[in-house]
Amino acid sequence: MSDPRSKPPSGAHPVPARRRPRVFPDSTATRPCDNPAVARAVPLARSAPTRGGATLPVAASALGIAIAVLALRADLLHPAGQSAAATALHVAGGLTYVGVGAAAWWRRPRNRTGVLMVAVGIAWFAQDLTHTTIPLAFALGDLLWVAYFGFLGHLVLAFPSGRLETPVDRVVVSLGYLWAVGGNLLTQVLVASPANSADIFAIHQSAAQYAVADSVQRVLDVTLCVIAVLLVAVHYARGTTPARRALAPAVWACGPMLLAALALTVPGLFVSAPWLDAAMPVITPIALTSLPIAFVLGLLRSRLNVAAVGHLVVELGSSPPPGRIRDAMAETLHDPSLALAYRVPGREGWVDAEGGQLGLPDSRSSRAFTVLERGGDRSRP
Repeated sequence: MSDPRSKPPSGAHPVPARRRPRVFPDSTATRPCDNPAVARAVPLARSAPTRGGATLPVAASALGIAIAVLALRADLLHPAGQSAAATALHVAGGLTYVGVGAAAWWRRPRNRTGVLMVAVGIAWFAQDLTHTTIPLAFALGDLLWVAYFGFLGHLVLAFPSGRLETPVDRVVVSLGYLWAVGGNLLTQVLVASPANSADIFAIHQSAAQYAVADSVQRVLDVTLCVIAVLLVAVHYARGTTPARRALAPAVWACGPMLLAALALTVPGLFVSAPWLDAAMPVITPIALTSLPIAFVLGLLRSRLNVAAVGHLVVELGSSPPPGRIRDAMAETLHDPSLALAYRVPGREGWVDAEGGQLGLPDSRSSRAFTVLERGGDRSRP
């Protein structure tokens, strides 16, 4: 296809299912098939990351790595620490968010997805403060143990644009931050457990009241997680075909992340299984890092799609028959419902490759179209 700033030789409309652009090229002949659309290759302008734009991502990466090293040291020196495998996976999980997020931040500084990933990675290590012998650091680590879940919920609901698109998303994310950061105030400050004497912020300690407060906290944890996953499902269901493809990493990751959250929370409401307690330090980082991994896989898929577009440009340049034009574009755009429509002199509206009348979808339709103009004039044949 051509650079959007260039003037295509003929008008076109794509009309896929669910507001997906369909391409309808204009024709200058009396029959649509007499003059099929031709595409010419034009170098695409690409905004490369600037050197100055890398300052913040690189600084954030350095901070994340430094925190990860300190967390690793604290974990290894802690007498009751986890196994070497669990420790390695925990540190690798946080670094995955920091590394992938910094790369995304550098490549697309206006998209907040990278910033949110870095924030998840740095907040990931707050819990490692509980492995220190400094009372204040231990109390802060205990208080902010699950703070990264607030950033994680924000990341999932804002993916892939980095922006919260609806008021419901904003409300849920605000509640998520409030609960992730302040939820432990209930069980670590207001009603703390007498068994945890290291919590210097504790105002009141009671075993019975702590059990009730802990159950309430776990129920709200599960509720917020389920609501977030349902909202992602709503985003996917309402999205266009391209939007669904962009949202796919978040959809893929929601399953493992929700299962991890449930496994961390639900057993405490009933009875704790020793085998599950032993497995969770290994399972949790693997499940929670599914999002940045899926994000990287999505980028690789996008690279393959760019190569497919290059193949399309070559194929359209050879003036194939109209039927092959449609097939090639549908394959490249991953939209089997794509259709081509043409303008014919002396006839109103649009027609298909066989000359039959073809109507365009209106604003209430779940389908969409795109017009490729000739010489800046849509009405010109």
